[in-house]
Amino acid sequence: ELGQDISDDKGATSTSVGILQDITDRKEAEIALRNNESLLELAAQIAGLGHYVLDLSEDRYLHVSQEYARILGRTVDEILSHYNTSAKNILLIHPDDREWLLSSYSKAKKSPERIKLEYRIVRPDGEVRFLVGTTEPAADHKGKFTNMVGVVQDVTEQIKAQRELAKRELLLKQAAMLSKLGHAVWNETKKQYIHVSDEYAHIFGYTTDEFLARFRDLENEMELVHPEDRAMVEAVNDSPEGARIDREYRVFHKDGSLRHVREIMMDSVAEQGAMRTSIATLQDITDLKQTQQALEEREAQFNQVARIAHLGYWQADEKKDEYISVSDEFARIHGYTVDEFMERFRSIKKDFETVHPDDRARIQERYDKDDETVQDFRIVHRDGSVRHVRELYESVLDESGDVLSTLGYLQDITEMKQAEIELRAAKEAAEKANRAKSEFLSQMSHELRTPLNAVLGFGRLLQTTPAEQLEDTGPEFIDHIVNAGQHLLTLIDEVLDLAGIESGRVSLSIEAVDLGMVLQNCAHLIRPIADKRRIELDIQVKPGSAPDLRADKSHLQKTLLNLLSNAVKYSQEGGRVTVGCSTAKDGMLRINVNDNGPGIAKADIARLFKPFDRLGAENSGVQGTGIGLTITKRLVEMMDGKLGVESKEGEGSTFWVDMPTHS
Repeated sequence: ELGQDISDDKGATSTSVGILQDITDRKEAEIALRNNESLLELAAQIAGLGHYVLDLSEDRYLHVSQEYARILGRTVDEILSHYNTSAKNILLIHPDDREWLLSSYSKAKKSPERIKLEYRIVRPDGEVRFLVGTTEPAADHKGKFTNMVGVVQDVTEQIKAQRELAKRELLLKQAAMLSKLGHAVWNETKKQYIHVSDEYAHIFGYTTDEFLARFRDLENEMELVHPEDRAMVEAVNDSPEGARIDREYRVFHKDGSLRHVREIMMDSVAEQGAMRTSIATLQDITDLKQTQQALEEREAQFNQVARIAHLGYWQADEKKDEYISVSDEFARIHGYTVDEFMERFRSIKKDFETVHPDDRARIQERYDKDDETVQDFRIVHRDGSVRHVRELYESVLDESGDVLSTLGYLQDITEMKQAEIELRAAKEAAEKANRAKSEFLSQMSHELRTPLNAVLGFGRLLQTTPAEQLEDTGPEFIDHIVNAGQHLLTLIDEVLDLAGIESGRVSLSIEAVDLGMVLQNCAHLIRPIADKRRIELDIQVKPGSAPDLRADKSHLQKTLLNLLSNAVKYSQEGGRVTVGCSTAKDGMLRINVNDNGPGIAKADIARLFKPFDRLGAENSGVQGTGIGLTITKRLVEMMDGKLGVESKEGEGSTFWVDMPTHS
């Protein structure tokens, strides 16, 4: 509405003129415009879009939107009053982006082209945000660029998401590379690969492009599969749709080396079944296979060592009071396989049946006390034999200190125990031999001194006896010296013979020997001594009358000559010595030398073959060394024979020799 008063000549208002205009349409248009602006502002706010208008001639911001100010963390008034020029507005930009951004804006002011920039800002609270800005100069009706219109959008979250995605993709790629895991997509319709990953191609030693160029279809790819595995791979490829394929096979690397791979494949059907694809993962498991092989070899070596050392191990669940597992050697020590042992003795209480009855109480007490020291005990083998074992175990505790399980080893030490027994026996034998040696040397010293003293004694008598008396006493002294010397020589010879036998220096020449011929030779040598004492020799074995013996002829003759000599020496004058033979056990021939001497007491027979022990005969006037029977016994045993005696006091003795016959 517009109005105006009209005055008369005197200046008084006489009339008023007015115009009334209907502006309803305009008002509605203004309201609609404001509504549209509000909607546009709301849309910009929802989209995170802010805008501004920059006067290029004055380098001053004419307008900034609410969303623009909000993105920068400021108010509209604050920007238009404090950051309303390019030089001031740049202070809102991240320091690292200011220089290149100013340069970009300078170029944009002179170019009609629209430019898009990505940069960072720093909000008042120090937070850094990423923005994408688009600017475009606006020309007036004369075509002159007067303003620059810009739109900015906060893309911080998108940038973070992209970086996180890129990071995850990098991690995934690194994981695939570290795990040697690649993937591929196979088009079942076209029978060729659509896509293979870098690692998939790398497993074969190629780049992705090289692989797809050479091995895109199945026929060519089969060149990579080891010939022995191709039939299996091709058969699996013909599996029904939707089947999950999990297989391991060998492939050739580009460098010619052989690689082990594991492949898992699943079908993926496109919408409406138009195209079927298969997604496959391929992993290089060569290192794993080599590790498994090395582990199997180590395990085989460990098992071999365990068998050699007779060492088994076991693990038991203390809560259930039963074995969790036992090794092959553990079961074998008991005489079972693992399955047999676990079936019969899984329970620890049942296992006590394998412990020797005399050791069970001691072992049970040890377990009750949880004594983890090494313990030796006996077990009863499946075959009934008794085995010595050594066991050690330790407990595995939970967080509260309760026993969860036990681990232990069991070693068969039967051979060790036997060796200990043999070692103790050998030690005792060595000590006994050492004592015997000392005793032998002591006795030998005494035996040597006796004739030597006689030689020296009678020699000194010859030296000190006046010449006129030597005619009467000299021959007697000389006889004593000769006899003592002869005895000394015999003693030394027999000691040397015994030493040779003991040291193993005596050699044997085993052959077929005629017993009758040997006895005939012995009788010829011993008969003068027998005749002197009026001893009758009755040799009942004639040459060729008895089976041949398997013996050393000279040593057999020495043996029989010694027995005949003793029989003659110890028989009563006018007595009789008889030599005969008979069949003994085990195909042996027994030679009997019988005399009618004084006989030997039963208690003394054990001492008969002891060196230098003459059972008191040294006081009888019968010459001897006490070594002859010891030598004779050793010679007989060297020829696989046996020497023994049967005697009764006052009735004589029979010495017998069992010798193997020559078959």
